[in-house]
Amino acid sequence: MTMRACLCLIAAILAGCAAVPVTQHPQIDIATPVAWTAQETTSTTTALADTTSDDSLAVSSWWQDLGDSTLARLIEEGLTGNHDLAAATHRIDMVVAQARIVGAASQPQVAVSADGSRSRRNFIGFPIGPAGGGVVASTTTGVAANLLVSWEVDLWGRLRAGHAAALADVGAAQADLAGAYLSVAAQIAHLYFAVIEAQHQLDLATSTVTSQERSAQQIEDRYNRGLRTSLDLRLARSSAASARAAAAFRRAQLDGSTR
Repeated sequence: MTMRACLCLIAAILAGCAAVPVTQHPQIDIATPVAWTAQETTSTTTALADTTSDDSLAVSSWWQDLGDSTLARLIEEGLTGNHDLAAATHRIDMVVAQARIVGAASQPQVAVSADGSRSRRNFIGFPIGPAGGGVVASTTTGVAANLLVSWEVDLWGRLRAGHAAALADVGAAQADLAGAYLSVAAQIAHLYFAVIEAQHQLDLATSTVTSQERSAQQIEDRYNRGLRTSLDLRLARSSAASARAAAAFRRAQLDGSTR
């Protein structure tokens, strides 16, 4: 290769490098804490103690700490309108009533009854009758009241064990309801963040398509001027096509998350 050809090749390389735009990446300053400890929260089972209706249900609203009003509104709507949660709440009412019934067996049982009667007897043929004539009659009224008190002595602990089992059923139903609440809230939050992530991924893929197509156009212009090889042009076109395919995939992900 002659000296003149070398100089022309060096000049072409320098011209190509000078035409490449410089991308300025933003500097993100994020302060990372040295250590982090989760705050202690009240147990959900404890928060659900002595609750028999959804009006008195208190579950830790952890999503409020995220500071996203849209997410908080979606979770509140989901918790309010979920039929499974309503059914679980009514199951608590049922087991609480059953526990009261079982516990009542260990208390004295009192039964009160009252009975009344009224009878009339006619004495036909009695020699002495009323002054105006007629039949001699006798009317009798009777009232009876009964009071029955019974109490089963729990010698072997059968009643106590039955009541303890009923209370355990109440606790299990409350724990199931608490878990259902947290599960519904977590699923809504997961879907919400999945949609946000898919949207950002699509935005990034769309920007990548624009960048790759602009780069492919620039390489094609240099190729037409004899400054780039056909291999460079094919690689640029392939990168642009891959970027478009990735953008289509991200769009499908977003559509799937929002359905």
